[in-house]
Amino acid sequence: MVGTDPQCDIPLVGVEGVTARHCELRPSPYGLELHKLDPAAFLRVNGAPVTGTLVNDGDVLSIGSLSLTLSLPQEAAASQRTASQLEEMEGFSEAEKKKRRAQMLMEDNWKRTQERYEEFRRKQSFPLAIVGAVVGLCVSAIGSSLTSTTSWRAYFLLIIAVGFVVGWIIRLTGRGVERRFGVLACWR
Repeated sequence: MVGTDPQCDIPLVGVEGVTARHCELRPSPYGLELHKLDPAAFLRVNGAPVTGTLVNDGDVLSIGSLSLTLSLPQEAAASQRTASQLEEMEGFSEAEKKKRRAQMLMEDNWKRTQERYEEFRRKQSFPLAIVGAVVGLCVSAIGSSLTSTTSWRAYFLLIIAVGFVVGWIIRLTGRGVERRFGVLACWR
């Protein structure tokens, strides 16, 4: 991980335009992947803005105001590609090879997304979400009692605000990603 946070693997403290957790380099079966972690971060590879891409030896990474040239040891660069993958792509044009690498990368990203979803599912707690809903209902009751003397416009805006807060409380307390959490947030 690269960023200004001292906990990062590559801390870039004091570099202008670098965020706390700016980007991350990850090994993959298809090479070294660069992923932007902060949506507001400035990240370019060879002058082109990226959010995630495969990087190669000699690529110029622009992280904030800093430009770095990626230099991989020869054995690391060679180990990025397996013999079977290279054999699979023998006889294809460069465009077709690039297309196939992108497809394999998308499949890997899909697997990682599924793994993260399963991780979120393990962390979710419906009983805590119900407690959050009860707290949200109490907040709603207090809000409703306070608005009895206000205009209908203020009351309307307060209802929207209370709905947002209650939904946020349910999401925060339950950490839910399944449909039942959304139904609970709408039901309250």
